[in-house]
Amino acid sequence: MRLNECGLPNPSFSIVIPTMNLEGWRVKNCLWSIRQQTEQNIQVIISDVNSDKTHLEELSRLARGFDCTFIHHERPIWSIAFAYNAGLRECVGKCAATIDADVIFERKAIADTIALMGERGDKAVIRQPIFLGDGGDYSSLKFPEAYEWLSTQPEKYISPSVGSFFCAPLKWWNMVHGYDERFEMYALEDWEIWRRASRSRLRKILVGGKFKSHPFENPRVGCKLYHQPHPPFMNRVGIDETTFNSFKARNKEIYNGDPSTIVRNTERWGIG
Repeated sequence: MRLNECGLPNPSFSIVIPTMNLEGWRVKNCLWSIRQQTEQNIQVIISDVNSDKTHLEELSRLARGFDCTFIHHERPIWSIAFAYNAGLRECVGKCAATIDADVIFERKAIADTIALMGERGDKAVIRQPIFLGDGGDYSSLKFPEAYEWLSTQPEKYISPSVGSFFCAPLKWWNMVHGYDERFEMYALEDWEIWRRASRSRLRKILVGGKFKSHPFENPRVGCKLYHQPHPPFMNRVGIDETTFNSFKARNKEIYNGDPSTIVRNTERWGIG
């Protein structure tokens, strides 16, 4: 179901944001930071799966206010992999990024990503976010004023996170048919797409904190990502921790038994 359409005629960059019963202010902070970017020609796709009527109405208002494409699907089991893929099928920019709906971008982050991607179409950019503490009143942030406060927050990185921002050429997303839709709920779908990026010989550029296991580059000034704190994911989907862990265990089986091919979802990928 299409609930709104982005009005940009020829965007150079596309961003997919997955949602499911998220608080409106949380998504609003993300969208506000995107529309504050020095790079303005950005197609934004909100890809919702299984949100209830109240959240859909609020997301629809945000999509109209921030000029976003807004699509909605219903599925028996929520899947961030499916939500990403449904959004990727809407992308028209030369590059497409999948992001966490909780991230806030500093103003040069997308322009910096485009510069890093270059012209050859053989790179992937992964940006590591700073994880914000629980003490802030994130529901009342106003932009661009909020950037001064965000710049004072401690640089806390959780080792390592590759699912908050992953950007690749759109032609690559189409070639590999997006995320593996065998993954349900979430867990390891981001590492699996990272692995396929390596297998397909994309050069990975890692921006964020430094970890011994993964050589992320130093954050660029004015180009950081911030991750807003949130309640446990199980609260949104209405399942207990035991049930959620069973999905994670199944995802681990899929990940560990994964064949070497880089192509997934060979039939109608990303379509409900």
